[in-house]
Amino acid sequence: MIFLATERLARDRIRYAERWKRWYCRSVLFILACEVKVDFEKQPLPNTYLLVSNHLSFFDPVVTLAFARGMPLAKAEIRKYPIIGYAALKTGIIYVQREEKSSRKSAREAVVLALSQDRPVLVYPEGTISPKANQLHPFKVGVFKSAH
Repeated sequence: MIFLATERLARDRIRYAERWKRWYCRSVLFILACEVKVDFEKQPLPNTYLLVSNHLSFFDPVVTLAFARGMPLAKAEIRKYPIIGYAALKTGIIYVQREEKSSRKSAREAVVLALSQDRPVLVYPEGTISPKANQLHPFKVGVFKSAH
């Protein structure tokens, strides 16, 4: 709620939102007593990147966004999740309705736009959570067309 009340005062809303997103995700990790080992902090990520990851649990974006900037590409249903859906929208997310071709096209265009504006993007190309830790769903290749 503090973020929503103070966002309008920020000079750079994108950077402000990124800081809040990182704070929120790290707070969740702290509250849940999760220990995360991060190796890439030794060599910082570039300003712009397409971060591609497998998706083992609902918690993956929280862990990733606690340590890396990024706009996740996520299913549109997340918009309806209490608190998380609206907060995700306000702090930078690209929603896609996976069953609608026009939405998938719009999402790819949003990824290209974000990357062209030097905003990193987080993608889970399976399009859903993996069934088992050592098993992946087939990748949805559409978003890879955005990384040219």
